[in-house]
Amino acid sequence: MPVSLTSTKKEMMKDGKYLFMMLILLVCGITVSAQNKKSDREMFNEGYVLQSKDIHFAPPCEKYEPIMPRLYSIEKRRHETIVTFVQPIYFDSQWVTYGYGYQLVDKKNGDVYMVRRYDGDLPMDRLLIVRGCNRKNILISLVFPKLKRKAKIIDILETSHEKDLTPSNADSKKTEINNILVKKYLVKKQKKGKIYY
Repeated sequence: MPVSLTSTKKEMMKDGKYLFMMLILLVCGITVSAQNKKSDREMFNEGYVLQSKDIHFAPPCEKYEPIMPRLYSIEKRRHETIVTFVQPIYFDSQWVTYGYGYQLVDKKNGDVYMVRRYDGDLPMDRLLIVRGCNRKNILISLVFPKLKRKAKIIDILETSHEKDLTPSNADSKKTEINNILVKKYLVKKQKKGKIYY
């Protein structure tokens, strides 16, 4: 059956309108995304400068290596799991951020435990600014849902998340620590001693 020239033109016009509408939506999406993304200057200006009460140094046995954060300990509390990292500081003033994309993955059954917050009162929605700790290791702790007792081997993965703050000078490599034997890093909550006067 011969195809009429008129119907072909109509189909082409429909395709053209469709492509034009898709292009408009794409441009609008990129514009909105760019407007929602904060500039480096905004992120730094709104950053939370860690106070002395917020900074906990890693023990001297933790060798200083200016590389990616590494696992320090895993602590199971009543309803939560606290994962602590050794974070090397290599500038006099340095930003640090652990985003909403951090997760623990049970290697056996694939259960995923998403990060809830920093341990303590540190804000997740602001860059953390560390000052005066050049060439030192500090400890950063994240709170996750409580690991099931059967979770023996886990991975710690940093995945992208829409709420993440990512300055332009961020390392594009995401944290990935695989095949962690939980019991090797498990610590008990340290009880604070009483103070006698």
